[in-house]
Amino acid sequence: ADPELHFNGLATLIRFSRIDLRTEIDIDIDQLRLTPEGTSQAHWAIGRITYPRTNDHPEEEVGYLLYLKSSYTGDEDAVIKEYRHRNPDFPHQTTADQFFDEGQFEAYRALGQHIAEQALKEFKGKAAAGSKATRSRPQMSYDDLGTWLTELWNTRQQGKQDSVKDQPASRSASTSRRRTKKSSD
Repeated sequence: ADPELHFNGLATLIRFSRIDLRTEIDIDIDQLRLTPEGTSQAHWAIGRITYPRTNDHPEEEVGYLLYLKSSYTGDEDAVIKEYRHRNPDFPHQTTADQFFDEGQFEAYRALGQHIAEQALKEFKGKAAAGSKATRSRPQMSYDDLGTWLTELWNTRQQGKQDSVKDQPASRSASTSRRRTKKSSD
């Protein structure tokens, strides 16, 4: 459980990846953080993994991490909303009680399905129009997945750049200074 959305599991992954594998994971999870209303703005984030150069691989290699977070945004269906109304800790209830009743099981199952559908809805639209898919079960090849993740990363990065441009000048300058400081660490 991560009721305050501190992302300690993700932070541990990033730290171990950096220390043990010398890889860097760049991921913006700000939209997953809790708002003052106690909800998140998104259910997922895309991260970019940069692998180190080696003798066998002199070129820098890049991979992607699609991070799905058990979160509540308010766009869920009635079953999930009703369960949350009765159980405000949802979806981060204690794991000490492993005996889920029917309502709890269905709320978590439905939330997981909703999160996956939200993360993959862009691909579903593309795949449904392509020859490799049917309307009910889009299929993707490994290359399609790589292309989609790259496009998703680039779209998110462009969105971040656009939001920085829309900020007041003083805030943009402080954001720029923070980025410069981080890149020099």
